[in-house]
Amino acid sequence: MGLSAQRRTDDRVIEDEWRYIYGRKFNKWSLAAGYGIFWMSADVNDYNMFPNNIKFTPSAILSWQLHPALAFDLKYLYGDMYGKATYNLYNEERIKKPVGVYFKGDLHDISLNASFFINQIIPFPGPVKDRWNFFVKVGAGTSYFRSALYYTENDEFVGGYAVDSPTEGYLVNGWDKYNPTEKTARRQEVVVPATAGVMYRINNFFDISLEANWHFTLSDHYDNLLYGASNDAYPYVGIYLHYIFGKKDRRHLRWTYRGYGFDLFGRPKVDPLVDEVDLFEKDIAKFVDNREPKIYVVELTNTEYSVFQPVFIRTIFFPQGGNIRFSTEDIILMAETAVQMRANPEATMTIYSHVDDSDPGDHTKLTDDQCEKVIDFLVEELAVDRTRIKTQSLGSSKPLVTGAEAAPEVRKMGNRRVDMVLTL
Repeated sequence: MGLSAQRRTDDRVIEDEWRYIYGRKFNKWSLAAGYGIFWMSADVNDYNMFPNNIKFTPSAILSWQLHPALAFDLKYLYGDMYGKATYNLYNEERIKKPVGVYFKGDLHDISLNASFFINQIIPFPGPVKDRWNFFVKVGAGTSYFRSALYYTENDEFVGGYAVDSPTEGYLVNGWDKYNPTEKTARRQEVVVPATAGVMYRINNFFDISLEANWHFTLSDHYDNLLYGASNDAYPYVGIYLHYIFGKKDRRHLRWTYRGYGFDLFGRPKVDPLVDEVDLFEKDIAKFVDNREPKIYVVELTNTEYSVFQPVFIRTIFFPQGGNIRFSTEDIILMAETAVQMRANPEATMTIYSHVDDSDPGDHTKLTDDQCEKVIDFLVEELAVDRTRIKTQSLGSSKPLVTGAEAAPEVRKMGNRRVDMVLTL
């Protein structure tokens, strides 16, 4: 019905095989190797803002994409732990004094994360400039670590007496408390990682990403010293190279586009305007059949005789503001009118333009502009004689849809129109 200008449309130039459509096959698996900086945010640290205990460490991610906007990542991280500070500790004579201490160790972190691609859930979802994805992750996991607390002065193990601990032995985890050079089972703690990052598509084989993670822990044991009110944590910032499994002529699912008119899972969804458009079509049918031109006979009477003239009426609908790109159906209507005018040299045309009374701006100017757009196309593209065309800019004075049963948006759509009336 020429209503495409009234509806939201997707104007992106997208290859059909890039579109996310339910049932279409895409690559879903990828494996990433990463390397970056890791440090401990624990009690035994002597920095305020900028960490001085940074270590470089590897990481790996196995990823499965459920949806363009959602993936599940199994992540592994290895980290060397270190930190130093000065505390008031007891010596063996039960005298408390400032003492320099440091802790060191290592951890293995394994977590399962849900990755949400932000640009895949915004209007017209898809990769930015066909190259960029932006994402956040949340997850849960476990860390297995081994660490010990030492005196800075002589590198000897710190005993429990130094913190007035009732537990005998040394302040260690993953080592024997009475023989701290002998390994025992690693200590296990729950970890909650949070991540933000950006990903760049190199080609169908490889992606590269930058991630910033913060691993929150539920304990204060990593540095072996229960000082401070907060639990220990460890940030990690890494660069990853992702290898994509699957057919190389297919895109990975995270680099697809979901077109307008499809739901979150790529299935066609019911347009919310369908019912209104159906009602609008019924209302229009009561007044004018605008897509099937018919001949109407108008009686013109003078003192001696009556003349009956055939009249053709065709209608084009405009959006609010009058900015329109003529649809194929609109062009066909104008072309049919041009053909009739050439076949009937005496025929004339009057263009009646309307807007809705709720439209902002000068209604006369808006309808003048609508008339000119139609006339410009008829004259410049279809070679119609400009002198055979008249215009009537009616503003909002003669609404087409006045039935109380019509929805407000339907009435507005029906009132934004141009009627081309051809008199033979």
